[in-house]
Amino acid sequence: MSMEKWQAMFAPKGIEDALAQVRYELSLSPKAREALEDFLYVLWAGILHEARGKPNDERIEHDHAADALAELAGMLFSPMNDKGVGNFNIPKL
Repeated sequence: MSMEKWQAMFAPKGIEDALAQVRYELSLSPKAREALEDFLYVLWAGILHEARGKPNDERIEHDHAADALAELAGMLFSPMNDKGVGNFNIPKL
């Protein structure tokens, strides 16, 4: 399904815009925000728990996955600073 022209023009222009849009949408629905935060936390904790007892190379993969989830959670849920920007680093693509 193709986007309407106005939708393509109005679509987020980059990671910062897309992230701002997601954060705004989450701010409109506290229940959805809480459910997503809970889900990411359970997933993060489960990955770390699963990593226990694994050989080093597998544990490192699990740690990287858990770190990625933590980074995502920080991007979505960290408080904004005085400049209206979250306290996280947005990767450059």
